Amino acid sequence: MTSYIQCAAVAVAALALGACAAEDSAHPAGDLALPGATFYPESLDRAADGSLYVGSFGTGEIVRFAPGSSTAEDFATSPDIRQAAGVLVDNNAASLYVCANDRSTTAPLPPTVHRFDLASGVPSASYPLPAPAFCNDLTRDGDGNIYVSDSTGKVYRLPRGGSALALWSADPLLASSAPNGFGANGIAWDGARTIYVSNFDENRLLRIAIGADGSAGRAEELPVAPTLNGPDAVRRLDDRHLLVVQQPAGSVVRVDTATGAATVAASGIDMPTSVVAAGGDLLVTEGQLGHLLGTVSGPPHLPFAVRRFPIIGE
Repeated sequence: MTSYIQCAAVAVAALALGACAAEDSAHPAGDLALPGATFYPESLDRAADGSLYVGSFGTGEIVRFAPGSSTAEDFATSPDIRQAAGVLVDNNAASLYVCANDRSTTAPLPPTVHRFDLASGVPSASYPLPAPAFCNDLTRDGDGNIYVSDSTGKVYRLPRGGSALALWSADPLLASSAPNGFGANGIAWDGARTIYVSNFDENRLLRIAIGADGSAGRAEELPVAPTLNGPDAVRRLDDRHLLVVQQPAGSVVRVDTATGAATVAASGIDMPTSVVAAGGDLLVTEGQLGHLLGTVSGPPHLPFAVRRFPIIGE
């Protein structure tokens, strides 16, 4: 296995493959502008009060949009977060969890989940992943356990009240078939007894049953039609449907977990990375990561933004 730096660099680079056509730099009304020329949003989540939290892969900072506000305010910055990936609000624990990675070639920080107080933004705990790893995304089940996708092909679990991550699944379907490839990506709890995980390189959507004792069942592929194209974030929409971001395709699809049928929910997005539902709308981070990683020429279109779309078909 390669070093953490090699693994993380390859993993992130894979996100940038096949960038969609760039949007005009002027965003429509309803979009939320993000600060600076290097923000590169990677993930977002919405709290019960309507506050929106967005993480930066370019700077590592976390910003917050207060309910009803279109102005980003600083929520948390930490020298321990150089690139922020997955962001998860835990309303019950009044906490924000953030996946942190570091692509530095000199003295890189280990991949780590950081926890912040949701009211103050003060750091409250950290949970390192065994390197090499790429801490990608997070979800929470109904018992308060946190699940973390590692793009080298694993899922870790932080038990409610626990102090350390434990390997939950290393099923072969979570890994890429390419050496140093990019596997497990987005992750979501279905509201019952199943965790869903996307595999970026393999264009798969996987489901893993949660056993009565909390252990992981065997990963099974949910055949999706049309076939997914570079699936990134996965989010629960309702009891039967998931939202899956397709980064290369520049779209978000709604997947029926009973049939595998996928329908377009939003499209025309410049390298989307994550999504949350807000009423009848979708809020989508327009990551543009190819410009950061050097796979897309020229500067990004500014301002960086969280794009707002009515859900097609709703």
